[in-house]
Amino acid sequence: MMMSPEEITKIIEKAVDKAVKEAVHNELGQYKVPKEQHYNDHIWLESMRKWQENVKSQITKTVIGILISALFALLVYGFILFGKKTIGT
Repeated sequence: MMMSPEEITKIIEKAVDKAVKEAVHNELGQYKVPKEQHYNDHIWLESMRKWQENVKSQITKTVIGILISALFALLVYGFILFGKKTIGT
């Protein structure tokens, strides 16, 4: 009985598919994570990413606020010293 090229191709594809699945399972099976846990990990990572962006934003705003306040304080202090030297009091 002769098989057509399509039948041979299907048999080979099934054999290769089965062999690859078994090989992946043998090599990576111990690292398989349940789907729900994997999904929950992604949700947790997304929330951590948002938290990190918020913290970074708040730190940046705080540092800029401190720098502006320090610059303003130095400006006021400079006017006070300049005024004392100019007026002589």
